[in-house]
Amino acid sequence: MATSTPPRPTFISSVIYRDNRAALKWLQKAFGFEVSEVLTDKSGNIVHAEMTHGTGVVMIGSEYFE
Repeated sequence: MATSTPPRPTFISSVIYRDNRAALKWLQKAFGFEVSEVLTDKSGNIVHAEMTHGTGVVMIGSEYFE
């Protein structure tokens, strides 16, 4: 029995925001993106997030501060 492979995304982009939690909410409301993955550190800060829209994927990151 053959298994079907999901189609490759039409786009995969990466964007950086100072407040990535606010960005996730804004992208959902403004453009209809759906959150598909959120990874947090021990403090609950988002270190990586992904959203989908149709067959596209956008990765949401945050600025790095030293």
